[in-house]
Amino acid sequence: MKKSQQSKTSTTSVIIVIGLAIILGYAVFTNIQGLQQEIPVMVEGNGSNQPTGQGGGEVIDEDLNLNLNNQNTNQAVTAWAKAQSESFALNYPASWQYQKQTESGIETHTFTAGDQEVIISLMDEGLKGIVEDSLSVTSQSTITVSGESAEYLEGADLKDGSPVYSVLLTKDGQLYNFSSADQEKLDLLLADFTLI
Repeated sequence: MKKSQQSKTSTTSVIIVIGLAIILGYAVFTNIQGLQQEIPVMVEGNGSNQPTGQGGGEVIDEDLNLNLNNQNTNQAVTAWAKAQSESFALNYPASWQYQKQTESGIETHTFTAGDQEVIISLMDEGLKGIVEDSLSVTSQSTITVSGESAEYLEGADLKDGSPVYSVLLTKDGQLYNFSSADQEKLDLLLADFTLI
């Protein structure tokens, strides 16, 4: 290959990577900025079937307690709601707020509890390198999520240095990126996440 052709190929590759990074950065930024839409939840057994103004799914069991099998949380959750996508389902505490958004080909599910968020982003698995490059990884291990092998990354956000726990799961050409600054909340959702 001639030197000018190599230069054009290299320049084109750099432009594509920068474009993908901008798209991914914008999608993550808009979610972090708290574009929250309050979605009512129907509470079973309240006699009125009126929205409560919290959560974002149906309360499925008010007496369910989740055993996380040696996970880093001892939270007793007594009411659960259900979030579902075309490719996954999970139960989350009904007191949390939930928002789903799709932008630039990235489907984002944001679960908010107080001032902490757990974000599940679904995107083309070709973006995995960009996601990994956004973190300064201090620890990496392999875990199982919904019967599939996934990477568990612990580190810091390169932009502001804040702690980040991230799980990267690839399945059928899709990357599931679970991320949060709160390890307990992340582990709570991972314990019930089910691929469909």
